[in-house]
Amino acid sequence: MRIYTKILLVTLPLVLLALLAGAGITYYLSRNALTTLAENWLETRLSEAVQVVAEQEEFLRKYGLENIAASLKQAQADAGATILSIEIGQQGHIFIVNAQGLIVTHPNERLVGSNVSQENWFLEMNNQRGQLTYSWQGVSHLAVYQYFQPWQWYIIVTDPQSEVYGAVDQAGVYVMILGLFGSVIMALILMALTQRLTAPLRLLAAGAEQIGQGKLDTRIPVHTRDELGDLSNLFNKMAEQLQETLTALRHSEEHFRSLIENASDVIMILDNNGMIRYASPPAERVLEYRPDDLVGKNTFDLVHPDDRTSVNNAFANITQNPGSAQPLEFRFQHKNGSWRILAAIAHNLLDDPVVAGVVVNYRDITKRKQAEEALGKSQELLELFFSQSIDGFFFMLLDEPIRWNNTTDKDQMLEHVFNHLRITKVNDAMLNIYGASRNEFLDLTGNDLYDQNTLEGKSRLRTLYDKGRLHIEKQQKKFDGTPIWIEGDYICIYDKQGRITGHFGITREITKRKQTEQALRDSEERFRQLITSISDHIYVTEVAEDGNHINLYISPNVEDLTGYPLEKFMLDRYFWPSVVIHPDDRAAATSQSERLDTGQNSEMEYRMTKADGKVIWVRDSARVESRGTSKIVYGVVSNITESKQLEEQLRQSQKMEAIGRLAGGVAHDFNNILTVIIGNCELILSSLSYNDPLRSDIEQIGQAGERAAALTRQLLTFSRQQMLQLMVLNLNTVIANMEQMLRRLIGEDIDLVTSFNSELGQVKADPGQIEQVIMNLAINARDAMPQGGKLTIETNNIKLGKEYARRHMGVTPGLYVMLAVSDTGHGMDAETQSRIFEPFFTTKEVGQGTGLGLATVHGIINQCGGHVWVYSEPDQGTTFKIYLPEVEEDTESAKQRQISEEYRTGL
Repeated sequence: MRIYTKILLVTLPLVLLALLAGAGITYYLSRNALTTLAENWLETRLSEAVQVVAEQEEFLRKYGLENIAASLKQAQADAGATILSIEIGQQGHIFIVNAQGLIVTHPNERLVGSNVSQENWFLEMNNQRGQLTYSWQGVSHLAVYQYFQPWQWYIIVTDPQSEVYGAVDQAGVYVMILGLFGSVIMALILMALTQRLTAPLRLLAAGAEQIGQGKLDTRIPVHTRDELGDLSNLFNKMAEQLQETLTALRHSEEHFRSLIENASDVIMILDNNGMIRYASPPAERVLEYRPDDLVGKNTFDLVHPDDRTSVNNAFANITQNPGSAQPLEFRFQHKNGSWRILAAIAHNLLDDPVVAGVVVNYRDITKRKQAEEALGKSQELLELFFSQSIDGFFFMLLDEPIRWNNTTDKDQMLEHVFNHLRITKVNDAMLNIYGASRNEFLDLTGNDLYDQNTLEGKSRLRTLYDKGRLHIEKQQKKFDGTPIWIEGDYICIYDKQGRITGHFGITREITKRKQTEQALRDSEERFRQLITSISDHIYVTEVAEDGNHINLYISPNVEDLTGYPLEKFMLDRYFWPSVVIHPDDRAAATSQSERLDTGQNSEMEYRMTKADGKVIWVRDSARVESRGTSKIVYGVVSNITESKQLEEQLRQSQKMEAIGRLAGGVAHDFNNILTVIIGNCELILSSLSYNDPLRSDIEQIGQAGERAAALTRQLLTFSRQQMLQLMVLNLNTVIANMEQMLRRLIGEDIDLVTSFNSELGQVKADPGQIEQVIMNLAINARDAMPQGGKLTIETNNIKLGKEYARRHMGVTPGLYVMLAVSDTGHGMDAETQSRIFEPFFTTKEVGQGTGLGLATVHGIINQCGGHVWVYSEPDQGTTFKIYLPEVEEDTESAKQRQISEEYRTGL
């Protein structure tokens, strides 16, 4: 076999093996070093995260808030937010999974609440500290974790393996490619080596030795172009590739160095005596020391004297336990001489050949400590507020939490709660409210508090537990039995599992307020009764500076006065002047409003139109008071319609009285003249024969005188100066005697209907005059029904009360006999009604009436002590009602008769 072949067969495998071994060793050492560094880095971050959670848990335990759901939830939220802020490289992160496999916190908010309980890596974790590798969504991760028992949390610090081993894996690919490529080249080089084995081999050996010493910039000179020259070139290229690979490794190292230098925490590496061998650049930002200033110093020299003993003991414990980690908290001297509080975690890596030291990771927590101190003071203030508050505070807690919403039998649960719910804390204000000592109050159960009414107590407790909070106002008793009013707000307390552990209450005594409210209600009720007991309408209006009117108060009587609902006036200030006031009086009402706006008191009378269309008269009296820049108008609106009617009746009565006196005086004088005329006529007739041509003329003169005398008698009757033949009468009898005559008088086209009260009372009157009254009314009714109709004559016993008498001038309250004559004729308007009783007033054509008929009726009835009123509307017929005083009779007969009460408010 030729030497060429021997060298090729022997050397080529060896070279290939050497290349692959070198690449493998390089890759292994690099990966091992990065793995150790990455694990230490992740352990440091994990310890920091655990420290954050432990501090929150310690804070809750310190202030006894661990069982208060809101405080625990807030502490967990704060811990989660702080942990998420810890940086783990560019792609790494920290997340938390609870014992049930639910993600509690994660940088990716969409993953929060996801269930990972079936993931293999979750099933591999135990309730201690450990490491794991896992694949999540197709990405392999390197992670460390620790189980935090108090909150049942797995705190997991993870970083993708692509980031941890990225540079090494990339370099490994290059090495493998280089190895394969080198193998091909080596085959070619070996073929040349068989021809040039001497000098070129020595040069190659010398160059290889230098490269082996790490001098990667060494290049083997090439003197030949044979296999040895090619081999020299190959070695030169391998040196370049190795140099590039190491450069990549240096870049990876720089990457991790950048992470360390830009981290918020400071990393130091100490030897077993506490001497600082390395300090990361953040030390300058945190403590203003340059890393070089710290290297070589003993860390204990910079620890506060009061903390050195504890730090020394902790450090000794760490150095004696390889691989252990321990959190520390101590004061460290700042470069400016001040002391900063540092939270640190130390890892014993003395046995690690790469690190060979104690790695200390720390951060400045001075501000956090100051905040905790401030919080402590705040807690003290809260406790001071609890003890010094004027409101009563108390806590009622259960012996064991209950799951209220999952309870199927809440009645049975309430029984349990009433026996196990106790007052555990109470402030002095609560004791003062109930007049009790602290010993009397503490440990009271629901049964103790509601021993008199457990049903009420259970009902309230059920509402509280159902809704989570409750507000009450209730009359209770002090411990000495004194009744008091209290107002209370109760809030449920939940633990982190959502169970009710009790409730917190705030109680204040409101006895005086209730008494004031009751006094106010009594006052308002008296005011309401006063307002509603009077018929007048009261209003209060504010006139603002800009002239705008605001209705402050409108009494409910406005509905009775106007017929419109109260809301109309409250919602629309202009409803009264624009709708209610009569159109003809709105201008005058506007003038009154203008006077009030200028601060002048005012009073006026005007008409109003009610909702049913009826027009009434009112008197509006208002006064003005100034209040700041506004004016307050206080007004009273009184219904004066009856007064107006009475005034009209008085004027009519006075007018009729004056006319009656005038008519009576004229009638007497005229009657004297007629007596002379009639007497002379009789004398002349007695002296004339029956055949005398003058006799007929004298008889006509006498007849005219008789007719004139009849008119004078009617005038005397109207003026109540006619002598009447008064006697006790029953109007039923008088009307019955006239019925046939009346039927002939009114004609066949008019239906006469009579309605008599069989127990009608008796009156005292002149029967002839009463017949004349009925006759005159019947004739007027006939004339009002030229086309026919119905005439109704009715009698009844009536009692006119004080209210009726108040509305009708001249009426004396008492028992009366009523005679009503009604027709279905054309009726009369209000103006005609106001004049029908005037002498010589008639609506008939000239020559068809004297105008004395109704005047005579009025005079006869008034002379009998009675009253006559007319009720009529156009095209609705007319009714005349005559009221004659009932004459006294035996008491037994009066009791047996049925008497109607007349309450009418108008004619």
